[in-house]
Amino acid sequence: QALPLLNEAYSIWQNLKDEKEQARCLSSIGQAYTLQLKFNDAITVLEKAEKMLQKIKDDIGLNTVYHRLGFVYADKGEKEKAIEYYIKSLEIQHKAGVDNQNESTFNNLGRLLFDIKNYTGAIKYYTQSLAGSTKSNDYRNMGITQLNIANVYITQNDYATGIQLLEQALQSFTKSNFKRGVQACYNNLGALNIRVAKYDSAVVYLKLAMAIAQENQTQAGVPLIQQNIGYALTLQKKYKEAQEWFEKAEAVAGKFGADSYTYGEIYNHRASLDSATGNFESALKYRTKFQAITEKLSSERVTKQVTELQTKYETEKKDYQINILNKTDSIKTLQISNQQLAINASLYQISQQRLALLNDSFSLASQNETILKNQLDSTQKEDRINNLNKRSQIQHLELNNQKLTINRRNILIIVMLLLTFMGALLGYSFYRRYKLQQQAKLQQEILKQQDIATRAVLAAEETERKRIATDLHDGVGQLMSAAKMNLSAIEHELSFASPTQKLAFEKAMALVDEGCKEVRTVSHNMMPNALLKAGLATAVREFLDNLNSNVIKINLYTDGLNERIDSNAEAVLYRVIQECVNNVIKHAQATLLDISIVKDGTSISITIEDNGVGFDKNVLKNNTGIGLKNIETRMAFLKGSVEWETEPGKGTLVVLHAEC
Repeated sequence: QALPLLNEAYSIWQNLKDEKEQARCLSSIGQAYTLQLKFNDAITVLEKAEKMLQKIKDDIGLNTVYHRLGFVYADKGEKEKAIEYYIKSLEIQHKAGVDNQNESTFNNLGRLLFDIKNYTGAIKYYTQSLAGSTKSNDYRNMGITQLNIANVYITQNDYATGIQLLEQALQSFTKSNFKRGVQACYNNLGALNIRVAKYDSAVVYLKLAMAIAQENQTQAGVPLIQQNIGYALTLQKKYKEAQEWFEKAEAVAGKFGADSYTYGEIYNHRASLDSATGNFESALKYRTKFQAITEKLSSERVTKQVTELQTKYETEKKDYQINILNKTDSIKTLQISNQQLAINASLYQISQQRLALLNDSFSLASQNETILKNQLDSTQKEDRINNLNKRSQIQHLELNNQKLTINRRNILIIVMLLLTFMGALLGYSFYRRYKLQQQAKLQQEILKQQDIATRAVLAAEETERKRIATDLHDGVGQLMSAAKMNLSAIEHELSFASPTQKLAFEKAMALVDEGCKEVRTVSHNMMPNALLKAGLATAVREFLDNLNSNVIKINLYTDGLNERIDSNAEAVLYRVIQECVNNVIKHAQATLLDISIVKDGTSISITIEDNGVGFDKNVLKNNTGIGLKNIETRMAFLKGSVEWETEPGKGTLVVLHAEC
């Protein structure tokens, strides 16, 4: 989003012929390209800005451009070039008296020295940067410095100090709202947790870093974060998920042109994943790529250092000879030159030693490659052994075939004798098959008739319940209500001889009233009106509302019952739920009952769970109780299932499932 606006601003300043503002726009465009990892585009734009600023002699602008060029070359992996531009930036800062950027430059110089393993020099520059940032309350640069110092201690295996500094850096970045710094802290904390085998924590930190990178739309460091997540998942043996992260890392690195170090990390850890999963051929491929990058980087660096030192040594040697011829009286100068030559020679020897060490490391890498090849050869040998075994089996089969050919003539006579017997046996087989088919049809018809009978019994039961409920409500209920009305009507006409007679009459009225209520309750339980009118959910809720909430607390959850289901299925499920709830109230001694009714498509699931005393599950195998058999019979009618989960003292869970 920034780039189109910056390019538009650049065009406007071109029309106004303001070179200073043009250079400022180009500097910002270069910074945007850097964050997109488009290093070559960034260098082109920043060098164009450099020429403009040199032309108009704008030292402050040049300082910024040199600093950004150093940052680009550092990310690109050209450390010496980066140091060159940072030194130019420092020179301009001292010359122009612009010291407010010293801290950032010191910081970047320290980072470059750290990359070439000059830890003492790195700490020196970091300390200067941290002192200046603390003095000026520059929390952003303070956080960057703390982060870089942490990396020095982590490299030297001082993890406790490293974690402490990373946490300080995280606080500094949070205060300055520098999200890329927060991202870097999370990434380093993730990598550090991998080292100390806290893989779950590592993945959490690394995914936080990824979230910030996506929020800021920057690809800087993203492939390293992704491959770190993959490596942590590999160590957790989550191989499939790890492979997905490695593939993402390799894709992002290829798309945005990551440096060789990033590719090396991806290939190295991907090889570890493939080795862990037994994919040795792929492991060998990635390990070879990693070694090629390592050898290339090490060879280029060492060759360059040796060439530079050798050139410098020869130059110093010639200068020394010229000084002897031209300045024989400058003994002190010659001594200094001799010392410098000795130092350079020592450096040259050190470089040769480092080259020898690298050769040893290359030999070790070659040995590792040989081991991987041997593992692959071993697998191939196993395949060859299996092939030989198969060939041996084939030869054995061919030998048996020859024996069969020899025996075939003898068997032919026996076969002729057995043909008659086989014909009879075949006829018997056909008869047996026909008999089994008829038995299967008979069994299917029996099952069909049993199903019809079961449906008829349940339908008759529900019909009888409806009839009895109607008779109770319209017959006995009406008679009881009429009796109550008549008694109430004559109450005022009666004259009681004593209070005892009046009390007896009131008790009779109370019994008649209680009888009316009992008739209504029995009628409703046998066939609730809510089940007929509103459906299963409403009927169950009304049934539960009539229970005493002071004795047991009941929670009901329903879902997907907006439409009515088959009336027979509703009646069966209602009776099953009613029976289960009554069992809980009678036997479970529970204080809490949770009921869930969920309909999903054509299936319905019901769970009934209490916190009661429970019972031994083995009792179900020998159970002769009518209630439990009724539940199983009704669920079988719906082609459904019922499961019990219970233990003494741990409550009971009933799970019902049926297709409706």
